[in-house]
Amino acid sequence: ALAILKHGEGDARAAAVRWLGDHAPHAFPREHEALLTDADLAVRTTATVVLRASADLDLVQAARLALRDMVTSPELGVRHAGLRAAAGIANPTLAPRLLPFLDDPDPEAALLVLLALAALAHGLLAPA
Repeated sequence: ALAILKHGEGDARAAAVRWLGDHAPHAFPREHEALLTDADLAVRTTATVVLRASADLDLVQAARLALRDMVTSPELGVRHAGLRAAAGIANPTLAPRLLPFLDDPDPEAALLVLLALAALAHGLLAPA
């Protein structure tokens, strides 16, 4: 998976990040922080979700900032990817930050916010 991450392309690299996160999270030392700004959006999005669960608090913080930048991006594709990542993270602390995007004029963004909120465990978010 590390070889694919270094020399693979697009979806294969994103899959390698996902696999490493599931099976060898210790394989992400600090130099993998660059994945959070990878030119490939799928790699960047997957790295945001995976590194958010890292044991390294600096990587977690970098992933939080990367997610914020994605969700607030003026580019719709990047914003959509960030909202999908938020759904993948399914952390209740994200909910208050996502609520303003329910009023996003882009209907896809509003739908993705609803999906991210629906990913939270039942009872962690008030229905209102």
